[in-house]
Amino acid sequence: MENETSRELAEHMILMLKWTRNIPPPSTPKKYNPNEPPFDPSEILGGMEMDDFDDNDEDDE
Repeated sequence: MENETSRELAEHMILMLKWTRNIPPPSTPKKYNPNEPPFDPSEILGGMEMDDFDDNDEDDE
């Protein structure tokens, strides 16, 4: 019985292997460049101030 179950499991794994696909590993992240200027969020956010993102809304009172 145990040998039959093992054989069925092996056949099932071989059958399912046909349906799987190889997923490539993620690309290597860019290495840190000490000569690169520090990140400035204003470049992305434009003229928005950090105060615009405060969690405490005083208008809700």
